[in-house]
Amino acid sequence: MTISQRQASAVQAAAARLSLVAEGDDVLVGNPATATFVAVPAVGGVVLSALADGRSVTEAAAAAFEHSQVEVDVEDFLATLEEAGILVYEEGPALSGEVRWVSGVPSWLARPLFGKVAWFCYALALVFVLVALAAEPALRPSFEDYLFLPDPVLCILCAYAISVVIMIVHEAWHWLAGRAIDVPARFRLSYRGIFLAAETDLSLLLTRPRRQRYGPMLAGPAFDISLLALAIGLRWAYFDLGLPLPDVLARLLGTLILMTIVNLVLQCAIFLRTDLYAVLACALHCDNLYRTSWLTMKKRLLPMSAEESAELESASRRDRSVAQWFSILYLVGMFGLFWFLLTFLLPATVGGLSWMIPNILSLSTGSLAFWESVAVALLSAASTLAPLPLALRERRLRRLGRLS
Repeated sequence: MTISQRQASAVQAAAARLSLVAEGDDVLVGNPATATFVAVPAVGGVVLSALADGRSVTEAAAAAFEHSQVEVDVEDFLATLEEAGILVYEEGPALSGEVRWVSGVPSWLARPLFGKVAWFCYALALVFVLVALAAEPALRPSFEDYLFLPDPVLCILCAYAISVVIMIVHEAWHWLAGRAIDVPARFRLSYRGIFLAAETDLSLLLTRPRRQRYGPMLAGPAFDISLLALAIGLRWAYFDLGLPLPDVLARLLGTLILMTIVNLVLQCAIFLRTDLYAVLACALHCDNLYRTSWLTMKKRLLPMSAEESAELESASRRDRSVAQWFSILYLVGMFGLFWFLLTFLLPATVGGLSWMIPNILSLSTGSLAFWESVAVALLSAASTLAPLPLALRERRLRRLGRLS
């Protein structure tokens, strides 16, 4: 069915469901129901705004001519948006079923956590952390802080459990920041290089002006910094003010400081699509920098399929420009990750296996070492093997157009 054959009300209703956000000379058009976005010239935004206001296709074309002094084929423009999955004429389960957005906490309840006063407190926490670490050498973490219990294996298992809790709250902070500006989000498992990761999908931030996107992007690191400031404050009070804490809790605070600092340092690895990567891409006005950088790097080093070449050509001019240098950073980062794998992770895995396998084979099920070995083996297997199926899943979704 052509656009002209559709009822005017259906076209107007479909246009009204779209989000329009000015992006320089372009307008970012999005369908919030499917989290699909595309940049169009500003005159395209004029057409869609006119239709959303209840004007006919003819009137929308006239508004476009008045804006740009050029004739716009409105029907062809709308057909292109329909093919891209942006303009959808029928509401129903098909729209909401693909992306199950999380709701729940009302925006008024989340908003105080991310207002001006809250961000001032987050900044103050960062200043306190930097001053405390500079002023008190005893607070600076070392890898010995990881061993807060006499049993090293219990330390590993407890630290893993703590890291899961921190990760959940970190992602929940992103979600709450989205709720504060009425942007829904969803959680999903993903991967960063060779590491398993959880992430909060805030694709619908693209329905908001760019300046409103930074808060939700930085919310996770803001929580990490607040947690770090609390742990450092308590440990500093324990050392210098005689705060009565059990010794094991004081040592656990050292472990928490170490883990949180490592998490924050890893955020700087922007080639792994971290929160700071999202901030950088937003600041540089990029739409899909990571994917464009990957395709740019592949074009330089490896043969590309026709589909990949077409995808790279269809990327925004800004993405392709920034990808010229970001792809080099990506390549250097991946080499560094490979070096870490060979130098640290692989030897640690071999050493762990040499301890786990004999314990599992020789010890009885009534032995603590047996169950410790089983638990470490399961956690190691999950962390090592999970990124592969997740990478294959994301590749399949990207081919179907459901993931950018």
